[in-house]
Amino acid sequence: MSDRGFKRSNRPTVGRLIGLCAMTGLQMIIWCHGAAADAAKVLGEWLTEDKVSHIELTECEDAICGHISWIREADATNEAGEPVTDVNNPDAALRTRPLVGLRIFHDLKPSADNEDVWEGQVYNPENGEIYTASLIPQRDGKLRVKGCILDGWVCKSEIWTRPDAVETDADENTR
Repeated sequence: MSDRGFKRSNRPTVGRLIGLCAMTGLQMIIWCHGAAADAAKVLGEWLTEDKVSHIELTECEDAICGHISWIREADATNEAGEPVTDVNNPDAALRTRPLVGLRIFHDLKPSADNEDVWEGQVYNPENGEIYTASLIPQRDGKLRVKGCILDGWVCKSEIWTRPDAVETDADENTR
């Protein structure tokens, strides 16, 4: 049989293009599934190290964010018996916002160096400052939370646990 004068072309055929698209789509599904599995390690409700509050980490668009979802009853109100607010915010217009429901973690995404570490920003209502933040899942199921200033030269970290992993006094808790 002759090839009837046809030359083989280096251009991709329709079949090759379909195969390439299918393979790329499969790789994206695998990558997204892997990212979702890693996010599952940090998503959900966390009890802070001092056991004063719960922080709920959720998906927000293409990142993770977190808000204060609970404050221990003894710390949930001010001297006047009103819910505590964001009194230390540098913006005076925001100082009346209740702390419960306040978003404190913003734009947490997998680190370029380690996809198990989530990096973004955290607002500290105790002093009104914003820090770079890292969430580092621990092998024992706990979460190391780190806040830094000066490009990571000065950092503070604490270990958070799942609320259901710690005994709490139901009479002392409020939402």
